[in-house]
Amino acid sequence: MNTKMVFTMKLLAICLLLTLVSYADAYACYDKSPNCARINKPCLMGDWTKRNCFKFCGMCNRVCDLGWTHFKGDGTCLKILGTYASQRLGWHEAYNTCRSLGKGGQLVTINNQWKNNVVKGLLRQTRFTDAWIGLRNTAQFGFNWRWSYGGSWRAAYRPWQPRQPDNSGKCVTIDNNGRWDDTGCAINKALVCQIAPFRNG
Repeated sequence: MNTKMVFTMKLLAICLLLTLVSYADAYACYDKSPNCARINKPCLMGDWTKRNCFKFCGMCNRVCDLGWTHFKGDGTCLKILGTYASQRLGWHEAYNTCRSLGKGGQLVTINNQWKNNVVKGLLRQTRFTDAWIGLRNTAQFGFNWRWSYGGSWRAAYRPWQPRQPDNSGKCVTIDNNGRWDDTGCAINKALVCQIAPFRNG
Protein backbone atom coordinates (compact mmCIF):
# COMPACT_ATOMS: atom_id res chain seq x y z
CA MET A 1 0.00 0.00 0.00
CA ASN A 2 1.59 3.28 -1.11
CA THR A 3 2.06 6.33 1.10
CA LYS A 4 -0.64 8.38 -0.62
CA MET A 5 -3.24 5.66 -0.07
CA VAL A 6 -2.28 5.30 3.61
CA PHE A 7 -2.58 9.07 4.10
CA THR A 8 -6.00 9.13 2.41
CA MET A 9 -7.25 6.25 4.57
CA LYS A 10 -6.12 8.05 7.73
CA LEU A 11 -7.92 11.22 6.68
CA LEU A 12 -11.10 9.27 5.98
CA ALA A 13 -10.88 7.56 9.38
CA ILE A 14 -10.52 10.92 11.15
CA CYS A 15 -13.38 12.30 9.05
CA LEU A 16 -15.63 9.47 10.18
CA LEU A 17 -14.63 9.92 13.82
CA LEU A 18 -15.34 13.65 13.79
CA THR A 19 -18.66 13.04 12.07
CA LEU A 20 -19.68 10.66 14.87
CA VAL A 21 -18.55 12.79 17.80
CA SER A 22 -19.00 16.36 16.60
CA TYR A 23 -22.43 16.65 14.93
CA ALA A 24 -24.74 19.14 16.53
CA ASP A 25 -26.06 21.82 14.21
CA ALA A 26 -24.98 24.09 11.38
CA TYR A 27 -24.06 26.76 13.92
CA ALA A 28 -21.29 24.55 15.34
CA CYS A 29 -19.05 24.70 12.24
CA TYR A 30 -15.31 24.20 12.31
CA ASP A 31 -13.21 26.97 10.80
CA LYS A 32 -11.66 26.39 7.40
CA SER A 33 -7.89 26.66 7.09
CA PRO A 34 -6.05 26.87 3.73
CA ASN A 35 -2.97 25.23 5.26
CA CYS A 36 -4.68 21.95 6.13
CA ALA A 37 -5.46 18.93 4.03
CA ARG A 38 -9.13 19.13 3.13
CA ILE A 39 -11.85 16.61 2.41
CA ASN A 40 -15.02 18.37 1.31
CA LYS A 41 -18.25 16.56 0.52
CA PRO A 42 -18.86 13.76 0.06
CA CYS A 43 -17.12 12.41 3.14
CA LEU A 44 -17.32 8.64 2.92
CA MET A 45 -21.04 8.10 2.24
CA GLY A 46 -22.34 11.68 2.22
CA ASP A 47 -22.18 15.21 3.51
CA TRP A 48 -20.86 16.14 6.94
CA THR A 49 -24.34 17.19 8.01
CA LYS A 50 -27.69 17.73 6.36
CA ARG A 51 -26.71 21.38 5.97
CA ASN A 52 -23.24 20.50 4.69
CA CYS A 53 -21.69 22.64 7.39
CA PHE A 54 -18.64 20.66 8.50
CA LYS A 55 -15.68 20.73 6.11
CA PHE A 56 -12.77 18.75 7.43
CA CYS A 57 -9.47 20.64 7.40
CA GLY A 58 -7.28 18.31 9.44
CA MET A 59 -6.63 18.08 13.17
CA CYS A 60 -4.78 21.43 13.11
CA ASN A 61 -8.22 22.98 12.64
CA ARG A 62 -9.70 21.55 15.84
CA VAL A 63 -10.77 24.16 18.40
CA CYS A 64 -12.13 21.89 21.17
CA ASP A 65 -10.90 18.69 22.74
CA LEU A 66 -11.99 15.56 20.92
CA GLY A 67 -15.58 14.70 21.80
CA TRP A 68 -16.56 18.32 22.42
CA THR A 69 -18.57 20.51 20.03
CA HIS A 70 -17.48 24.06 19.27
CA PHE A 71 -20.21 26.72 19.32
CA LYS A 72 -18.87 29.69 17.40
CA GLY A 73 -21.50 32.08 18.74
CA ASP A 74 -19.69 32.50 22.06
CA GLY A 75 -16.61 30.33 21.46
CA THR A 76 -17.46 27.69 24.06
CA CYS A 77 -17.00 23.93 23.76
CA LEU A 78 -20.03 21.79 24.65
CA LYS A 79 -20.50 18.19 25.74
CA ILE A 80 -23.25 16.07 27.27
CA LEU A 81 -22.12 13.87 30.18
CA GLY A 82 -24.02 11.01 31.77
CA THR A 83 -23.96 8.24 29.19
CA TYR A 84 -24.72 5.61 31.82
CA ALA A 85 -27.44 5.81 34.46
CA SER A 86 -24.81 5.64 37.22
CA GLN A 87 -23.19 8.81 35.82
CA ARG A 88 -26.34 10.94 35.96
CA LEU A 89 -26.47 13.53 38.68
CA GLY A 90 -28.61 16.03 40.54
CA TRP A 91 -28.21 19.67 39.51
CA HIS A 92 -25.76 20.65 42.26
CA GLU A 93 -23.55 17.60 41.62
CA ALA A 94 -23.75 18.33 37.88
CA TYR A 95 -22.64 21.91 38.56
CA ASN A 96 -19.62 20.69 40.54
CA THR A 97 -18.76 18.14 37.85
CA CYS A 98 -18.63 20.78 35.11
CA ARG A 99 -16.52 23.08 37.30
CA SER A 100 -14.09 20.24 38.02
CA LEU A 101 -13.24 20.06 34.31
CA GLY A 102 -11.29 23.31 34.52
CA LYS A 103 -11.11 25.75 31.58
CA GLY A 104 -13.92 27.79 33.11
CA GLY A 105 -16.21 24.76 33.17
CA GLN A 106 -19.88 25.43 33.92
CA LEU A 107 -23.26 23.95 33.22
CA VAL A 108 -24.19 25.35 29.83
CA THR A 109 -25.49 28.91 29.53
CA ILE A 110 -28.03 29.43 26.72
CA ASN A 111 -29.00 32.98 25.81
CA ASN A 112 -30.19 32.56 22.21
CA GLN A 113 -31.91 30.24 19.78
CA TRP A 114 -28.71 29.28 17.96
CA LYS A 115 -27.03 27.81 21.03
CA ASN A 116 -30.30 26.21 22.09
CA ASN A 117 -30.40 24.48 18.68
CA VAL A 118 -26.87 23.15 19.14
CA VAL A 119 -27.69 21.67 22.57
CA LYS A 120 -30.93 20.23 21.19
CA GLY A 121 -28.90 18.61 18.39
CA LEU A 122 -26.46 17.10 20.87
CA LEU A 123 -29.35 15.63 22.88
CA ARG A 124 -30.82 14.05 19.76
CA GLN A 125 -27.43 12.75 18.69
CA THR A 126 -26.84 11.08 22.05
CA ARG A 127 -30.51 10.01 22.35
CA PHE A 128 -31.07 11.67 25.71
CA THR A 129 -34.57 12.98 26.39
CA ASP A 130 -33.35 15.83 28.61
CA ALA A 131 -30.36 17.17 30.55
CA TRP A 132 -29.46 19.82 33.11
CA ILE A 133 -28.50 23.31 31.97
CA GLY A 134 -27.02 26.06 34.13
CA LEU A 135 -30.25 27.91 34.94
CA ARG A 136 -31.65 27.89 38.48
CA ASN A 137 -34.30 29.74 40.45
CA THR A 138 -32.56 31.30 43.45
CA ALA A 139 -35.70 32.89 44.97
CA GLN A 140 -37.37 31.35 47.99
CA PHE A 141 -40.71 32.57 46.66
CA GLY A 142 -41.51 33.57 43.09
CA PHE A 143 -38.81 33.59 40.44
CA ASN A 144 -35.25 34.88 40.26
CA TRP A 145 -33.55 32.95 37.47
CA ARG A 146 -29.76 33.00 37.40
CA TRP A 147 -27.11 31.09 35.45
CA SER A 148 -24.60 28.96 37.29
CA TYR A 149 -21.77 31.40 36.54
CA GLY A 150 -23.74 34.13 38.36
CA GLY A 151 -25.31 36.04 35.46
CA SER A 152 -29.04 36.72 35.24
CA TRP A 153 -31.38 35.10 32.72
CA ARG A 154 -32.42 37.27 29.78
CA ALA A 155 -36.20 37.03 29.86
CA ALA A 156 -36.39 38.06 26.19
CA TYR A 157 -35.47 34.48 25.27
CA ARG A 158 -38.11 32.10 26.64
CA PRO A 159 -37.99 28.56 25.17
CA TRP A 160 -40.06 27.06 28.00
CA GLN A 161 -42.39 24.11 27.60
CA PRO A 162 -46.08 25.06 27.60
CA ARG A 163 -47.28 26.26 31.03
CA GLN A 164 -43.70 26.41 32.30
CA PRO A 165 -42.09 27.50 34.51
CA ASP A 166 -44.61 26.41 37.15
CA ASN A 167 -42.32 26.54 40.21
CA SER A 168 -42.39 22.74 40.53
CA GLY A 169 -38.64 22.84 41.09
CA LYS A 170 -35.71 25.24 41.27
CA CYS A 171 -33.47 23.80 38.52
CA VAL A 172 -33.90 23.72 34.75
CA THR A 173 -33.57 21.03 32.10
CA ILE A 174 -33.62 21.20 28.32
CA ASP A 175 -35.37 18.43 26.36
CA ASN A 176 -34.56 17.08 22.90
CA ASN A 177 -37.07 19.48 21.37
CA GLY A 178 -35.15 22.43 22.82
CA ARG A 179 -37.79 23.21 25.47
CA TRP A 180 -36.99 24.08 29.08
CA ASP A 181 -38.65 22.83 32.26
CA ASP A 182 -38.14 23.68 35.93
CA THR A 183 -37.94 20.54 38.05
CA GLY A 184 -36.56 19.19 41.30
CA CYS A 185 -32.81 19.70 41.64
CA ALA A 186 -32.14 16.29 43.23
CA ILE A 187 -33.33 14.24 40.23
CA ASN A 188 -30.47 12.40 38.52
CA LYS A 189 -30.11 13.47 34.88
CA ALA A 190 -27.55 13.90 32.14
CA LEU A 191 -25.80 17.28 32.09
CA VAL A 192 -24.54 19.71 29.45
CA CYS A 193 -21.16 21.24 30.28
CA GLN A 194 -19.36 24.08 28.55
CA ILE A 195 -15.67 24.93 28.73
CA ALA A 196 -13.36 27.40 27.02
CA PRO A 197 -11.65 26.20 23.80
CA PHE A 198 -7.99 25.21 23.91
CA ARG A 199 -7.32 27.72 21.15
CA ASN A 200 -9.27 30.65 19.80
CA GLY A 201 -11.69 29.78 17.01
